[in-house]
Amino acid sequence: MIFAKNLNQVMAERAIKQIDIVKQLHVAKGTVSAWCTGQNIPRTDKLSELLQLLHVELSDLLLEKPQKDDQKAELLLSFDALSPDAQKEVLAFIAFKKAQEPPKPVCRSRSAGKRIPFPQGYDVPIVARGGPVGQISPDAARILELKAKETDEEP
Repeated sequence: MIFAKNLNQVMAERAIKQIDIVKQLHVAKGTVSAWCTGQNIPRTDKLSELLQLLHVELSDLLLEKPQKDDQKAELLLSFDALSPDAQKEVLAFIAFKKAQEPPKPVCRSRSAGKRIPFPQGYDVPIVARGGPVGQISPDAARILELKAKETDEEP
């Protein structure tokens, strides 16, 4: 089951479908389906081809990977085991890394009048329903500007 779980995870990460494996490895659909459901694992020759196709190591498919929650729990246990001075250093390092990250750009939301995160480097109005849709074109921005001026000038 570990093989199937890891195989499905790698396939999802790389957007590879079962049919892609069928075509590349010249195997039956049922064979790949059995690999993905944990009913079977590939023969050595097909396993080698599968590793090349997915660009992974054998251990990536055969060994159980720690879950994110497990990693967080391990991190917290490790942090708790440190001396108070070492914990301060870790917290200082975290603050340093956060300071290095660029601030999240924001844009105005028409619906709620709030500012919400928006893709890097933009601060534009949302012109479609449902939230951020991307940067508006320069022509659309100019039209919005002209419309805003028109409404400001009216009595």
